[in-house]
Amino acid sequence: MRVFQPTYLHRKTGKRRHVSRWWVEVKDPHAALLYLSGFRDKARTQALGYNIERLIACRVSGAPVDPTLQRFVESLELPTMRKIRAKLVERDILGTNSLPLHRHLLAYLRHLQGKGNTAQHCRDTLARCSRVLRGLEATTWEGISVDGVRAFLQSLRKDSRKPISTTTANHHVRAVKMLSRWMYQQGRTSGDRLLACTMFKMLPDEKPRCERRALSVDEARVLLAATTRSDIRRGGMAGPERALLYRLAIETGLRVGELTSLTTASFDLEAFPATVRVEQGRTKNRKGALLNLSPATTELIRQHLCNKAPSTRAFAMPAGRHTAVMLRRDLEDVGISYRDAQGRKIDFHALRHTRGVWLGQYTDARPAEIRELMRVSSLALVDRYTRSLRVTREYADACPSLDVPAQAEELRASTD
Repeated sequence: MRVFQPTYLHRKTGKRRHVSRWWVEVKDPHAALLYLSGFRDKARTQALGYNIERLIACRVSGAPVDPTLQRFVESLELPTMRKIRAKLVERDILGTNSLPLHRHLLAYLRHLQGKGNTAQHCRDTLARCSRVLRGLEATTWEGISVDGVRAFLQSLRKDSRKPISTTTANHHVRAVKMLSRWMYQQGRTSGDRLLACTMFKMLPDEKPRCERRALSVDEARVLLAATTRSDIRRGGMAGPERALLYRLAIETGLRVGELTSLTTASFDLEAFPATVRVEQGRTKNRKGALLNLSPATTELIRQHLCNKAPSTRAFAMPAGRHTAVMLRRDLEDVGISYRDAQGRKIDFHALRHTRGVWLGQYTDARPAEIRELMRVSSLALVDRYTRSLRVTREYADACPSLDVPAQAEELRASTD
């Protein structure tokens, strides 16, 4: 390394003068000379040249970057140092792998937001990636490996205090694999470092933490009839509005977020059959959805929306997870257990689960047709709703009716 002040010929005086900045001369990994403009202070320029020499040595030997040198690499992100960083990247002294991980994560967050992902998805993905990277104690992407990721997540699965489930572990695997693939596609790395990282399998003694069960036909009828007659407001919703919301969730299989997004204009009640539309960006797969409504449900929705403006929310649903609490209280009122003897529960998403199970029980729909009706991505997800899809009834319209006009007294007696 050599630190020097170049000279130039002054046009007016004809004398040679030194430039104001000191320069550094080093040899890059290919033994070619590299000249970098340093600082006005010679000592600072010497320190710059010393750190660059150490960085070149690490690059040639493949040795990891120590914390002191890592702080120098991070300082190259400052506006006053970006020209130096560009030169180092150009000469293959500093690769994008050596960038601080938080710089990659911020860029990845902007990528996710630019794709139109929801704020919740962006937060969850970034939190899972950050958790894995912190657990590996890596400062740059060069410290990430398949074995390291799996070993860290396996340690969380076997944590004696608060172990994570296999599903949670696989959520983390998907998040970091997406990050690794994005970095490779963006040219930030020379390869996808986590391409071979596979999902975890269930432990022998592990049970699913969130196992739902479907409502039976009688349970659904009792719930809707009793909730319609209820004078209690829950979650800011009156009894008849809650009953209509439950009915729509069972009949269409719409998710909580999709139901929340519905407005008066989402319903076309003049069509035959009447339909409800969920806009793109509001569904889970961001493709939108158009679902048919039964005549009975159509009439109830017509009465419910008759005095509402087109842009008004169709249902005044509570925020967050309060919909599950609301449903749980209504189930308790009619004597339906929130959790059965097998540990399966009935939360709000179980209403969608009920739709999928009924399609398998009461129709002759094939698995591919159930996948389309339930708007899921694979047949493996269809298997969650029912294990036996060979049935003997007619198609989707053969699902049991939720109307109980002739049985009102019997239902009231069964709930007393």
